[in-house]
Amino acid sequence: MIKIYRTIRNLFFFFLLLPLAYHGGESTAFAQEPAHYFGDPRAGFSFGYTSSGFTGTASSVYDSRTSLMGSFFVNFRLTQDDLLRLQAALGVQPRGATSKFGNVQLDFYSLYLDVPVSVQLSPLASGNLRPYAELGAYYSILIDSEISSGDQSVNITESLFEEDFGILLGGGMIVRLQNRVDLVMGLNYMMGLLDFTIDDNISLRHRNLNAFLALKFGI
Repeated sequence: MIKIYRTIRNLFFFFLLLPLAYHGGESTAFAQEPAHYFGDPRAGFSFGYTSSGFTGTASSVYDSRTSLMGSFFVNFRLTQDDLLRLQAALGVQPRGATSKFGNVQLDFYSLYLDVPVSVQLSPLASGNLRPYAELGAYYSILIDSEISSGDQSVNITESLFEEDFGILLGGGMIVRLQNRVDLVMGLNYMMGLLDFTIDDNISLRHRNLNAFLALKFGI
């Protein structure tokens, strides 16, 4: 299992750095992209809100919680018609949930370093507008985790697995603002595939619904 995690991690970081090796031409509108494969590299940052929660056999007693999120990303063309693009990102993703036991409100909070990689499909373009759909996966490393109630908190980082992995799907709209500047409005769903607790009697996996804005620049 450790070898599988390391292989996934290496592949994600490979795809994260790969776009920086390519350089595309100038463009003024989506329909006028130059005909290069693996071209038009772009980089940017995103910020928004995430609604997180749990799935699994013990998830029914937990409610979702909201947090801020953000990431940096690189993006480049896979096909000459710009139908497909590859995006890799590095971001900070809060995860967790809340639960109420009697009069006690518990807040479960975990902070992860995320490396999502996705393929974006854009079959329709109209002027400077391009809707897109995306499908991919993510690899995560746990930074910190705690349970809190009021002013009291307990760190539970040692009770969770250090790594997480899951799938990502979503979509949104890309707006061409200037020659090499795009505004992205998006929504995606991240679903963990691995139980994150080391307790064999509890089955819990992360889920996140993210709404974000992003600025993307030609590089």
